[in-house]
Amino acid sequence: MHTRLLVAAAEDPWAKEATHLLLDGRTLRPLADVAYPRTPGVSAVPLGDGTWLTHDEETVQRWTTP
Repeated sequence: MHTRLLVAAAEDPWAKEATHLLLDGRTLRPLADVAYPRTPGVSAVPLGDGTWLTHDEETVQRWTTP
């Protein structure tokens, strides 16, 4: 079973905007830079089941990795 982690990376831990990276759960190597089809600053909320939510003022989307 392959585990992947979604992480936010920013210069400041309290930054409102961050780059979201998909990491290999075993090696912690970046697999992808996650680009959301919304404006920068979208919040990503992990659900703990391999999916996460993004939301803005109007829309909530559920994401997963293959």
